[in-house]
Formats: sequence, structure tokens, C-alpha cells
Amino acid sequence: MRLVLSFGLLVLTKFSHGDYNQEFVVVSTTPSTSNHVVPEIEKLQNYIRENNKRLEKLESRLEKIYNTLSKGSLATQPKSPKTFPSDCKDVQERGHKASNFYYVKPPLAPGSILVFCDMDTKDGGWISILYRFNGSQKFDLKWNDYKHGFGNIAGEFWLGLDNIHHLTGHEMNELLVELTDWESKKVYAHYDSFSVGGEDEGYLLKLVAGYSGDAGDSLSYHGGMKFSTVDKDQDIWSRGSCAAAKGAGWWYRDCSESLLTGKYLKKDDPAVNSAVGIYWFTFHGHGYSFKEAKMMVRPRTSTNGVP
Repeated sequence: MRLVLSFGLLVLTKFSHGDYNQEFVVVSTTPSTSNHVVPEIEKLQNYIRENNKRLEKLESRLEKIYNTLSKGSLATQPKSPKTFPSDCKDVQERGHKASNFYYVKPPLAPGSILVFCDMDTKDGGWISILYRFNGSQKFDLKWNDYKHGFGNIAGEFWLGLDNIHHLTGHEMNELLVELTDWESKKVYAHYDSFSVGGEDEGYLLKLVAGYSGDAGDSLSYHGGMKFSTVDKDQDIWSRGSCAAAKGAGWWYRDCSESLLTGKYLKKDDPAVNSAVGIYWFTFHGHGYSFKEAKMMVRPRTSTNGVP
């Protein structure tokens, strides 16, 4: 960093990371003003030295944070790719009991995936594939976005159709949908069979069955449907594109009884009556948009048992 001083004006110019060089240029002054200028220069020099110390401390802290992330202490990552757990249930069985970020590698995936593992809900072992809670992430996106995933995995996000297929396409999985309305009432829908096909099948919702819960079943209607986005219409609606009408990607039929990728709307927003929000028809109908929505998957085993 280069610091140039001229008539009391401080100019900061950054040249490179970690390089803080100081250069002082003092414009000559008349004797009548030098008695006033020199003390001010000394004050500024002291101020600059103190700030450089702070910058060095800050840089040291940033380096520690970077090293921590690289070592994977915030997102647990095995030393060898061969040791990656296949999913969050596998993570749990390896002794990791805390809900956290982990790297997993499903058998179908070409590489590891950073996921959030929920180890607290209904016996744990769940991978979050969608989370909505504040409207910070836009969901009116295109095919490639929904394919690869988007958002912040520590905030609102969609894990990506490729990843969902990798997680659910090789063995029987179960799905848990959790919804919270604006009165803080929480309900859930559990499906003991859930599978999504690959891109060559249009990310077909191949299997969604075995419902239980208190939210009602608003997803079975979409079973057997391909995924649609605003730029790739694969629904059976005779009047146009459901994704274009709703402004979100989903497994539309004609059009939808659920839409967890819809617009984030508060309950008094006039747009909720247009059925474009985050809705679940069997709980509050089309004209309601939930405050929170989660979708989570895990391998189905005889011991999972969600009540």
C-alpha cells in the first residue's frame, strides 16, 4: 500500500496483497506555515503506523481463517477422496453427530459435494436439497441454474438437479418436506420413496410415494413429471408454460399442487392470490406463501422410521 501525503491530503493506493510500503512526499512550505504543518505530518505518520499495525493483524486473522477453511474444520472433508462418505446417513454412522457442513460423494457423482447434514431432525442423516426462509435468493432462474444448483448453502439455496439425481438415483431414498407458516405453525410431509432421474430423462420425478405427515400430500400429483424451467417447458399444460407463468422451476404437471421454488411472499402480499408463492395446496391452499420451506433426503433403511 502506498501512502502519499501532500498538503495534509492522504491518498491510499493498493499495489499488491500483503505489501504495505509507505512513501511520504512533503511539499515544501514557507517558514510561516511550517510550524503548523510539521506537527500535523507527525500526527499523520503516527496514525499511519497504527493503522498499518491493524492491517497486519487483520491480514493475520484472514490467513488463519483461510487456513481453517482449507483444512476443512468448518466443512468436514476426508483426507482421501476414497474415504468420502456417500451421504449424510453415512456421515452419521461414521460418528459425526452434529448438524454441519460435510463433503459427501454419492456413487453416481463425478466428484464430492458440499452439503448441509441435518443430524437433529427425525433421527438425523438428512441432506438439505432446498431451503427457503427469507427471500434473499431469487428462484426465477433457468435450466442450467437448476441443473447445477444456486444460492448460498449457509442460507437460501437449491442443491441442483444433478446433485439430487446423484443422491437419489442409485438407491431408494426418502424425502422430508418441512413447512412453517407465518403464524409459526410447523407441518411436514414425509415420503418413504423418492427418486429423481438424470438429465437424459429430464430429471424425471421417477418416484414419490408412501406419504405420511400433517401437511397433506401435495407432491404425489407431480410424480412421473419432468422438471421444467422458464427456458425449458416439459409440462403438460395445454395453455402454455407453467414455469413461465409461475416464474420458477418445478416438476409441473398441469400446473402444480405444490411449489417450493416459488416467489418468497408474505401472507399479506397481493401476489399470493396468483398462486406464485411458496405453497402446498393441502395446507393453506394455493393462495398462501410459507415463511419457511425445506426439502431433505436420506437413504431409506428399515430403521429410519419417521412417525
